[in-house]
Amino acid sequence: MRKNAWKSEQKKVNYYDSKKMIPIWKHDNPELKNIHSQVLQEVVKRLYLSFKAFFRIVNAGEKSDYPKFKRTWKI
Repeated sequence: MRKNAWKSEQKKVNYYDSKKMIPIWKHDNPELKNIHSQVLQEVVKRLYLSFKAFFRIVNAGEKSDYPKFKRTWKI
């Protein structure tokens, strides 16, 4: 979502924009209907914080890897 928004419109997507998209994602993807909205909000928050840290490092002139999804639990 962030990459597409930047490539097409040069628009930044912040935490609140992503959070507003959760009901649309749940409507479009039936597998997300079984997941509580608070869980999805936490995922969006972690994603926002990881991108915030990434761009802070890049803007400081240091080299950093693009944020990756990491599991926080074991199955």
